[in-house]
Amino acid sequence: MRFVLRLLLVALVALFAVSRADYDDGLLDGDYFAAYVKKGGPQGPLRFGKRRGPSGPLRFGKRSDLLGDQRPPYY
Repeated sequence: MRFVLRLLLVALVALFAVSRADYDDGLLDGDYFAAYVKKGGPQGPLRFGKRRGPSGPLRFGKRSDLLGDQRPPYY
């Protein structure tokens, strides 16, 4: 019973300390996050000024779901 009371007292003290803490609200300014906001622009395949096909692992038919199939590229 004493353990439960001590645990409850510690939890209440911690909750009080967290509620009374003075947090720096400067991080909530819009100017702080303005540099990290992605600029709006055209989306889709014309985003780069020309139509582009798949790149990376989708080239040459390599897909991540076929990684379990470890056959050599020649038959």
